Amino acid sequence: MAIETIALGTQGLAVSRQGLGCMGMSDFYGPGNDDESIATIHRALDLGVDFFDTSDMYGPHTNEVLVGKALGITFFSFLAVKLKIAEMADGLTWSGITGIGLLAGIGFTVALFISGLSFDDEPLIATAKVAVLVASLAAGSIGYFYLRFALKDSSSES
Repeated sequence: MAIETIALGTQGLAVSRQGLGCMGMSDFYGPGNDDESIATIHRALDLGVDFFDTSDMYGPHTNEVLVGKALGITFFSFLAVKLKIAEMADGLTWSGITGIGLLAGIGFTVALFISGLSFDDEPLIATAKVAVLVASLAAGSIGYFYLRFALKDSSSES
């Protein structure tokens, strides 16, 4: 059963008509369970749902970080394979990539968490968060170019 999509604005974007509300994945109703929440997000994706309702009202950045952990590395890996920038290695599965993505999300989450613990001043917290995002972007860019050239060099050696 395919999930119907609907236009989002006028820019040609489309999202699933059925969405996933993420309020229950935070501590809004009581203690949340990240493992169950991530499994729910993955099941929604498997079914074709790609519209996620998150809000800071449910807990500051709680849902966004959770969805980002579940989707970030997996999405960009999928995009790289589809755009033929990269190829899937023998024996590698999308479940494996998703697992790696979830593990890699730990560092990003911890960095944001520590910045919140380190400072009482909101402008300093905001600056630290921007620094974490900029450093993550820099690391991703450096990693991309390194792998791009490293893979090109190794393919010409064979």
